[in-house]
Amino acid sequence: MKKIIGVLLTSLSLVTLSSCNKTNEATTSTTNTTTTDVISSYQEYDNPFNMIGIGGFGYAGSFEILGPIEGSDVGEDLIIPNKITKDGEIIGSVVAIGPDAFKNFAIKNLVLPTTLKFIYQGAFENCHNLENIKFMDDDGNITRQFNINSIDENAFKNAGIKYTNGLFINSNGDLLAADSNIEELTLPDDVKSIYGGVFKNSKLKKIDLNNATTIYDDSFTGSKLEEISGGDKIKYITYYAYNNTPFFRSLNSKYVLGEVLLYDNITDSNYIIDKNVKSIAYLYGNSSSIVIPKNIENIYVHALDDISNLENIYFENIYGNTSISSYNGLDNVNLIVPFGALNYYITNNKSLENNFKTIDVNISFYKGDTFIKQETFHYGANLIIPNEYISAKDDDGNIYKRGDVIYFHEDMTLYLYESSMTLE
Repeated sequence: MKKIIGVLLTSLSLVTLSSCNKTNEATTSTTNTTTTDVISSYQEYDNPFNMIGIGGFGYAGSFEILGPIEGSDVGEDLIIPNKITKDGEIIGSVVAIGPDAFKNFAIKNLVLPTTLKFIYQGAFENCHNLENIKFMDDDGNITRQFNINSIDENAFKNAGIKYTNGLFINSNGDLLAADSNIEELTLPDDVKSIYGGVFKNSKLKKIDLNNATTIYDDSFTGSKLEEISGGDKIKYITYYAYNNTPFFRSLNSKYVLGEVLLYDNITDSNYIIDKNVKSIAYLYGNSSSIVIPKNIENIYVHALDDISNLENIYFENIYGNTSISSYNGLDNVNLIVPFGALNYYITNNKSLENNFKTIDVNISFYKGDTFIKQETFHYGANLIIPNEYISAKDDDGNIYKRGDVIYFHEDMTLYLYESSMTLE
């Protein structure tokens, strides 16, 4: 009879002795190593494990998890720690998850040790509820990167997440974790989002975003990222997803990724945001005023931090549904909004409520070169070319045709014509 040893995982101060009913599985493990002592223990969430000491890989004090103690359930949250301890002393690391170890369990959230080197066949097979996977280092820090030597192709068969080419992806299309050694990558067609931290401080240099729509904060921060391709379907990405990378440091002009203005270097004193984007990630430069057109839905955190001499921001959206992060250094900036939308903006952006205001704008009308009248409008009012005129031109040279709505944010002159105007 093999000797039963009670060991303590790093999160416990109680040693539990128990018999093991799965010792026979050790002899069929694909490790093909000599089984030493059969060990049972409990981890932080009172999930009991059977495990064996293994050798042959050059890992001193290495252990393979065989699964939970017979008859016990690991619950929805399973954490497998890095270190195994006995009497308060570290005696080894978890380096393998054995065959069928957690097959058919209702695990939802899985945390694996960064010491892990092998995940064998069927380890998490039929774990249909599995939707998230992370890794934990020796100090208890959570990461979404791993350095595993081998993961059997059937280790996650019929599970809620799949493993393919160094990537863990759940059924919603979320990229949950990645091999830390990946340098170039085209995202699989089914990946819709990249979770924060997946490539943080990694070796990744090039990525094709393919069908992805969402890139969360810290996805690439501090990595070796140099090049992004694809990305025409991106709807969400902030400055914090890609800062402190060679890619970010290389940007020096307007860069649009899908629906997001990822970067622009502002040199105009009156800067108007691109009308083909919906969100602003980061702007840099010098400007006294910025016009936010009605198509903009989000101004992300720190998007406007590095604009010098900014005094006024004009919002054209009359519905007040542009979301503005309070972390944009706007304490001394006037946020000018359409007259009818003032209360909406204040209600939805309480931290900046004292900055919002509305203004009146004077419009001078000319018929050709002949002055007709001057009228005062609330900022954001709909100014439409009168039906008796076919076209108009403002003092900046912009041309409008009958029926066009003219957006204005400062006093202007409008020249009305009874014939069509064309750009010279």
